[in-house]
Amino acid sequence: MIIINDKAIQTQSSYPVTMYYDSACLLCTNEAHKLQRYRPQDIHLVPVDLGLEALKQGGFSREQALTYICVQDGQHNWYTGMDAIRLLHKVAQTRWARFLSLPGIKQLGDYSYPLIAHNRYRFPNWLLSLFYGKAAVQACQSGACRVPSLPISSKPSSSRSRSSKPGSNQLSSNQSGAS
Repeated sequence: MIIINDKAIQTQSSYPVTMYYDSACLLCTNEAHKLQRYRPQDIHLVPVDLGLEALKQGGFSREQALTYICVQDGQHNWYTGMDAIRLLHKVAQTRWARFLSLPGIKQLGDYSYPLIAHNRYRFPNWLLSLFYGKAAVQACQSGACRVPSLPISSKPSSSRSRSSKPGSNQLSSNQSGAS
């Protein structure tokens, strides 16, 4: 499995990208659909449980994929954690895309992402409703989030990642990661 660093995001990624996300996580689901709305033709969403085969081929366990967001670009490179978030914002062309890569902000994101990822189910609904609205929070009351107005692509990529690239970071087996 290849994990690409931020420098590669700026030069080597290609579209479309496939985002594997934790569909039972309110924060993850709402962020996934929010980003997809910017460029639906370039950001394909696949709940982790529907993309296990592609994730396994990429070298990710179900637990890793549920904890750390996994994104595969059009060249079959894999991105996780904040590198994946930065890539998604770049693809979606959000106003946050450049900000997330600024010195200091990048390091803060890299540090805080695992903390948020590991505690994503602990965020109180009242806090999440401030960001996503009451309707989004109510959509997750059944124990699994759903955003009914947006289609979810269920076609995971089945191709393997490339063997290696200079500057790439391998995800070690003791790391796990978030949506």
